Amino acid sequence: MKIYTAAIEGLSLTLTRVEADILRGLPAFTIVGLGGTSIKEARDRIRSALKNSGFLFPLQKKIINLSPADVKKQGSLFDLPIALSILASSGQINLSGDKVIFCAGELMLSGKLRKIPGTLPISQFAKKHGFKEIFVPYSNRDEAALVGGIDVYPVKYLKDIIAHIEGKELIEKHIVNDFKPAKNIGLIDFAHISGQKIPKRALEIAAAGRHHVLLVGPPGTGKTMLAKAYPGIVPDLTKEDSMDVSSIYSVNNHRHNLIIPITNQPFRHVHHS
Repeated sequence: MKIYTAAIEGLSLTLTRVEADILRGLPAFTIVGLGGTSIKEARDRIRSALKNSGFLFPLQKKIINLSPADVKKQGSLFDLPIALSILASSGQINLSGDKVIFCAGELMLSGKLRKIPGTLPISQFAKKHGFKEIFVPYSNRDEAALVGGIDVYPVKYLKDIIAHIEGKELIEKHIVNDFKPAKNIGLIDFAHISGQKIPKRALEIAAAGRHHVLLVGPPGTGKTMLAKAYPGIVPDLTKEDSMDVSSIYSVNNHRHNLIIPITNQPFRHVHHS
């Protein structure tokens, strides 16, 4: 069985194969392939998740290889592929050798899958590289299915994906409705802003030419007010634009907790200090 996932660095993704080998020797859990701190800590999450899901955690020496080994890897999305590779290597999953799986997800100690950031670009990446299906945490199902053209299987618990892989209890594919961008509505009506003739003219030109805008100046001059009104005069985001913007926010969605896709023009309020 071949298990794949994606290593994320900003918006740059690298196809990563996860391999496991069980060796004779003192109990040890080694992860090689330039894994970051969150990946090194996966050993404790995976140990408890396997035990609480009814599987055995091998007592022998275990080596996990994240290939290619020369690319740095960060994030807890490697929990699920590492757990599957251990189960496959220890013979606890009955599969043919040519089975290919693309998955990503963080494991809780109970064996439940937790929401991860970056699901949208990961799903796009999997489709681009010819994968026909992807397994993601249940909470990321809508985001992953926005891509289209790839079967998305939402996983609630580790044991659920095992049952699906072995053909015992299949997970239902998740499908979202067609993409429909929302109408952009400014927080403030542009027509209600009195004065500010020069910056309003600049914003109108930027909106007509689809340019980026940066408002700089001392506090209290109306920059935030103008910026909040700006989305009301710009064109709606197309599907392509929305997917690009949503991918950026998806990678950092654990901080913003936003609903993907982002259908409004992006607005950033940076403190004047």
